[in-house]
Amino acid sequence: MPLQRLASNRENIEVTGATVKHCLDDLIKQLPGSGPQVYLPDGSLALLLLLNNEPLPDQDVNHPVADNDEIWLLSIVSGG
Repeated sequence: MPLQRLASNRENIEVTGATVKHCLDDLIKQLPGSGPQVYLPDGSLALLLLLNNEPLPDQDVNHPVADNDEIWLLSIVSGG
């Protein structure tokens, strides 16, 4: 996963924020060059998000998060 390479192969990165979007923005600040891995040019998500091992409802980046919540970023794979 290119994002993991940007993170020096770390599996976990601690971020802060009141919403998923704030946390993603903090991740992008911590990992320069990661923005295109997180957001598509139209601003939509380039990844599938899980919150505490559950699919994030409607991939709502404005969903609130609490301390110790875990956000998982998964690559979207397509093909046939």
